[in-house]
Amino acid sequence: MEAAKRRGLLRDDTEYERCMPEAVIFQMPQQLRTRFYVILLYCNPTKHVDLWNSFEAHMVEDFMQHVDAETAEAMALYAIDAKLKEQGRSCSDFGISSPTSVSYSFESKIINKEEELQIGQEKYAMLNQDQRSAADAILASHRKQSTTTAGSCFFIDGPGGTGKTYLYNTLYYLFMGQGVHVMTVAWTGIAASLLPEGRTIHSRFKLPVPILETSASSIRTNSKEAEEIRKTQVFIWDEAPMPYFKVMHLHQNMRTEPGEEEFSNWLIKLGNGELTSNEDDEIELPSSYKMYTSVDEVECEDGDDITNYPTEFLNSLTPSGMPPHKLKLNIGAIVMLLRNLDVHQGLCNGIWLIVRRLLNHTIDCEIATGSIKASRVLIPRITLTPSDPFLPFKL
Repeated sequence: MEAAKRRGLLRDDTEYERCMPEAVIFQMPQQLRTRFYVILLYCNPTKHVDLWNSFEAHMVEDFMQHVDAETAEAMALYAIDAKLKEQGRSCSDFGISSPTSVSYSFESKIINKEEELQIGQEKYAMLNQDQRSAADAILASHRKQSTTTAGSCFFIDGPGGTGKTYLYNTLYYLFMGQGVHVMTVAWTGIAASLLPEGRTIHSRFKLPVPILETSASSIRTNSKEAEEIRKTQVFIWDEAPMPYFKVMHLHQNMRTEPGEEEFSNWLIKLGNGELTSNEDDEIELPSSYKMYTSVDEVECEDGDDITNYPTEFLNSLTPSGMPPHKLKLNIGAIVMLLRNLDVHQGLCNGIWLIVRRLLNHTIDCEIATGSIKASRVLIPRITLTPSDPFLPFKL
């Protein structure tokens, strides 16, 4: 039994008691708080309070430089609780008390309208004709609606590389510079990470995964999230093919120089999946690797049903959005994150990472894309549940 636990073949709190010390060696207090939040939210440990007590000293070190120990603890718990509330949970759900407020402001975002407007104007000056036409139409529509109660929708259409995301960012800063309350959302975590203050649809509107015909938001009418939505004047929604939009088309590829039409067309074909693959010339060189194995089990109300699904059978399954039972990794491998662990820090579904260090309970990775490229993050083992509603059991 003990040997199975050490090899990670059985699930218990020992996994997290060992992965936290690995993180302490490499991560700062803020990153440790994020790791603790990830463990609470995704790993379902049984001894939440004991885990907090064991590593509290490491998670409050940065606050201890400014305040006393009691206030530092309150600030750390408040920061963790704020992250959990973004996912519809709180520290109290895990038996950990959290202060309702702290007297010391440490993570508040101060909006400088002049600075936001300047950024927006600088970006606006770089827009091409199609982008500027779309921006002007949207800005004019909002100015017109400031005296009416009617709203309007615009859909920005264009292939990859035509500057849609750049246009969204330009509009965000222009609106924020004018004091307009803006909310930026996207269907996927990687798209949300490219937007200022971006959040996924599921996170922002508290929607379940997967979304079914009977699904509904878990936001309560009088909640802070509901009030935030009510006061929003402009929604910038990436990847939102919804009806009743005025469609604006973008054609000019902003990633190519004049005369590079062939490469521009190649990018369009790549995005459409029209390119043929040629794997015959690939040469694979053997290298040392580290293998991580999953602990697969079925959740059944009737314990007798578990016997219908042997462990060997569960290990052979790889549902959509899940890693294989035996995950083989080596240093320098490029991997993709399959869950939104922390969108604000760039740890979102679909982001590319480069493996830099393989620990027993943690994978040390470098973010390969986006605005926080080259940042180092530690990925722990987490509990994953397939979102496929057609599986005859809950894995």
